[in-house]
Amino acid sequence: MELINSSNALAVSIDIRFRTCLMLRSGNTGEFSDSEIEMTPEKESVHISGYVWASLFRRVFSRIKGAEGIAREIGDYDASQQGISRFWADASFVKMVHSDIRPGIRIDRAYGSIEAGALFSDEVVSPGHCTSIDFIWFLKQGESESAVLRHLLSALHLIDSPVESIGGGWSYGFGRMEVLMLRTRLLDLKDSGQRKNLFKKDRSLPWDMEKSWDLIKSETCFPDLVTPFETIKVTANIADGQYLSVAVSHPGIHAPVSYAKLPDSFVFRGIRINGSHQPVPEFIIPGKALRQALFSAGIERRLRSKGRKESGVSDLMDRWFGSTNNRGLVAIADARVDNAKPVVINRIQLCEHTLQNLNLFSGEYLQNGNFTFTIVLDEKEVELGSHLIAILEEMQPQGSSPPGWYRLGMTSTATGQIAVTNIQTCNYPEE
Repeated sequence: MELINSSNALAVSIDIRFRTCLMLRSGNTGEFSDSEIEMTPEKESVHISGYVWASLFRRVFSRIKGAEGIAREIGDYDASQQGISRFWADASFVKMVHSDIRPGIRIDRAYGSIEAGALFSDEVVSPGHCTSIDFIWFLKQGESESAVLRHLLSALHLIDSPVESIGGGWSYGFGRMEVLMLRTRLLDLKDSGQRKNLFKKDRSLPWDMEKSWDLIKSETCFPDLVTPFETIKVTANIADGQYLSVAVSHPGIHAPVSYAKLPDSFVFRGIRINGSHQPVPEFIIPGKALRQALFSAGIERRLRSKGRKESGVSDLMDRWFGSTNNRGLVAIADARVDNAKPVVINRIQLCEHTLQNLNLFSGEYLQNGNFTFTIVLDEKEVELGSHLIAILEEMQPQGSSPPGWYRLGMTSTATGQIAVTNIQTCNYPEE
């Protein structure tokens, strides 16, 4: 096996904040969920192993033109290239403030019905938590620090973008990060004093470079990519006169609820950690609901109505929206609903034959809310992009589809209509 022959090493520390929820499964079943977050034994901090960071940088470097060679050297070797990785990442720990339980259900795409045993739930870390990525890059003989830094800055552009994430649930926008700060230090391994600092995570030691990401981003360009991707930023609102509810059975422990009588169902709420490290509740539309109810179902309906063969439709949907063995190309994160006004609606269930009252029940709904979400297309798939844009245009107030053709949430036969007010596309890298 080839050993590392290096006399210099670059120590790197990157401060990040999670833009979206983090789903890092431990393999254990939780008390309130089917999957539990990877935690330290005392259950105070989330544990992110160095392998997670190594996998992230290997994927990121493999996307960047000219950095494919670096990607191959981060611990993933084929039979023709054996050696020791030059990338050594430390584990990170996230001080836990709050976690959420995300319910889920698997749908049989062929029949549109619920699969047997399809109900499940995952524990997720709430967005807003912060941590750092700390690693050592051992330089080859003759390799310059500036060359490594150039590739590293390109990698940070991708990590800060919505296309890359860690953990599970990429399709639902989980695990996306916001880069805050970059620090680097070049170590001379021939110096015994500097060797002692090789694996120390001591922020009091001097850094050769310490810059905010906002400053770095303004000074550098987005890198050229092996496989370009595209985003579609969508601004929408609950249509006039409509109600909307992606419903759950409880409002959450931090949500202020002032109803004299609690309804049977509540609008979906999430928790975001603010700058003071306090949990703040907010109304959200889960990315899973947007992705499945509006776009996956809408595109499949369009394909079938145009006479596509059954096998062809299934193959396309598996490629675009994923399957058990494939994550798909479309990702949509949760959308926070602003200016929302919750209201409780009481309803009566009638017997179809006798028209007598069978049940009296109530539900919480939203009205007058607006929200923004971003669709990520991981590859420029022309046909897929055209279908997504067509559906969004149909949801505009003057769109070609009948009013209320696209709906989501509880009681969508009568509620859940949304109106798209703005569509903005962006290509990475820019054309």
